[in-house]
Amino acid sequence: MATHYLGATKDGRIVARSSTRNDFTHAAIGTGATTRLPSFSTNAAGAYANAENNGHPLPIEVVQVRIVDAAEYRAATKGRKARG
Repeated sequence: MATHYLGATKDGRIVARSSTRNDFTHAAIGTGATTRLPSFSTNAAGAYANAENNGHPLPIEVVQVRIVDAAEYRAATKGRKARG
């Protein structure tokens, strides 16, 4: 069963992921990035390191994510492209 995660950057971009893991707490994405998927981790430092290692443009923003139900996840991501 999938676990759905949602968060938001300071500039309002939605950070979302559906995963079989249920322990993510943070995600990181380069500021202004629109073509890279966020890097998720079980802690802020790990999310930052993952994003940095995956070539996200600096500066990298780390956001806290929360687990949501499928309906809230679908509503938040409706109409978005996978890498949008």
